[in-house]
Amino acid sequence: MPTEVNRKIATKTFNTPAGDIKVPVITEITFRDTVRRGQETTYTVDNSGSAKRDVHIAWVAHDPTDPQATENADPDVTPPSGLIAVERIDLWRVKDAVERGQEKFVGPDNISYNISGPPFFRTHLKTHVVSYRKDPTNPNDTSLISSELIDEFVVKDPVRRGQQTHFYLNNPQDDDAANAQITPDLPDITDTANGVDPPYRTDPFQNIVRLGGQPLTVGWAFKPQAIGVENPGQATGYHFNLQGTGAPASPPWNFTLSDGRQAVVAGSFPNVSDVNWTQGGGTGINFLAWPWWFVGPNTDTGGTPGVNQYTQSGGGTLTHTWPFFGYTYQFALAPAIFVPAGSLSVSFGPVTLTVDGIEWPCTSINASFTALPESAFGAAPNSMDFNPFFSATFEPP
Repeated sequence: MPTEVNRKIATKTFNTPAGDIKVPVITEITFRDTVRRGQETTYTVDNSGSAKRDVHIAWVAHDPTDPQATENADPDVTPPSGLIAVERIDLWRVKDAVERGQEKFVGPDNISYNISGPPFFRTHLKTHVVSYRKDPTNPNDTSLISSELIDEFVVKDPVRRGQQTHFYLNNPQDDDAANAQITPDLPDITDTANGVDPPYRTDPFQNIVRLGGQPLTVGWAFKPQAIGVENPGQATGYHFNLQGTGAPASPPWNFTLSDGRQAVVAGSFPNVSDVNWTQGGGTGINFLAWPWWFVGPNTDTGGTPGVNQYTQSGGGTLTHTWPFFGYTYQFALAPAIFVPAGSLSVSFGPVTLTVDGIEWPCTSINASFTALPESAFGAAPNSMDFNPFFSATFEPP
């Protein structure tokens, strides 16, 4: 069972939409085999354009489910904006110093890609994912390249009747350890002059699987206030007030991220109309409870019971109108009935986010509202503890 006892590393510079990010690559690795009396074998890893390896090209995105991402890209085509091209090793040629320089062929299974990973390559016996930061010393940096490191793999030796040898690597186990090894004294071996980098060529013990950091979601919450008096039978409608101390009602919205970068949200912030009660069309009806909007056919798009949720993918503009209904006696006679009580209209977007002057794409805007099915209404609710909520999600470039 050969186990790693030493490695030498260098770095390669990946040019990403978020800027240049250093990725460590193994240039020499030594394994100690306890079965063979502690024999040590050192392998030199050539990550230059002259390395003898069979590869295919993948396009890597921030979101592995991005329809433009692919594991079978044309090597002669430049990837779309926001993606990078990387190599996947199909066959790695290794010279065995113990057996007089005999050349062996290692074929890692970098084809069985799993889009819902990690693990992204499930046939490797053991892997884990770490993220290299644009600023390795800043744990809050969200400009990242994620790599799946191979911790354990098997090599079948056809000369020895298919005997399997397990190799174990001592990889950094978390992001902080992975970035701690990226120091200024490491040589940079990016080889753009010889047909690689891009597509980016790394050592055989890792696969680049993801770009960028975590998405950022910003939100606005509103709470209704009765217009007129605090009595459902005498108030004339609702006015919606923005809650909290975070998002302002109008642009711009300036704030500081946890890593110190300056963020600015601009565009068209949520607009929530007043709801003017119709009082049943002027027939003298008094509502017995605060008018409410209902979950009904073609209105409940949320996965949570009692919540209406509307999402506009890719940003853009979201507009919608919800009906209100009130619970009352008609002409003061039983039984109680539900009657129209007005409507709520909202508009939201488009909105933009820039971080230190760099624009982050808006991937979705969302509006959600508490709602009740008619069967659960009764004479309730007797308060206005519901908050229309709006949010926008942005992806790092």
